[in-house]
Parts: sequence; structure tokens; C-alpha cells
Amino acid sequence: LIFENICQAIARDILAGHIIKCKDSCVFHVHDEVVLENATMKIDTPSWCADLPIGAKSFLTKYYRKE
Repeated sequence: LIFENICQAIARDILAGHIIKCKDSCVFHVHDEVVLENATMKIDTPSWCADLPIGAKSFLTKYYRKE
């Protein structure tokens, strides 16, 4: 349980950092999803966790839907 909480906290910190970086195009976010109004998204790993493998999937759609 402690390890799970640590993993979730790290994931939350990384997601929050990305939301702040794309705040001009961020429409809303739900748990682990960020909805942007433009078609570009840059994934960069924060310096404090440079060895952590980070990836994301994206898709374009006219209406919000859960992938």
C-alpha cells in the first residue's frame, strides 16, 4: 500500500507539471487524462526523475470520449 501511494504521488506530480506547462491549451483534465484544444503535445521528463520511462498516447476527435 505504501509503495502504491508513492507511485501514485509521483504520477500526480508529473501530470500536474505537464498541466501547468500546457495551461494555455488545457481545456480540462480527468484523473490521468489531459484534454487539449490543439493537436500538439510535447512529452518531456522532469529533471528530478530523468531515468523514469514516461510515455503518452494521444488522438484527435471532435468530441470528448474515453479512449
